[in-house]
Amino acid sequence: MNQKILDILHAIQPAADFAASTDFLEDGLIDSMDVIMITTALEAEFGIAVPGDWITPDNFASVERLAALVERCRQGQPG
Repeated sequence: MNQKILDILHAIQPAADFAASTDFLEDGLIDSMDVIMITTALEAEFGIAVPGDWITPDNFASVERLAALVERCRQGQPG
């Protein structure tokens, strides 16, 4: 799953070094428009629906956090 998420991130921001970042938003690798595009791509790739209140900076900080978000969406658990 992590590689698919990295592929999505690189499709949106090809020059960003996501592997070196611990917080994509804080480090300026993605912005609010990117978050919308990432959310849409995750929903399409993994067949999930991300509730609006789960779209928080914390959930978009790293590949691991995005993977955890996808898993919570799959299981219907609060984000």
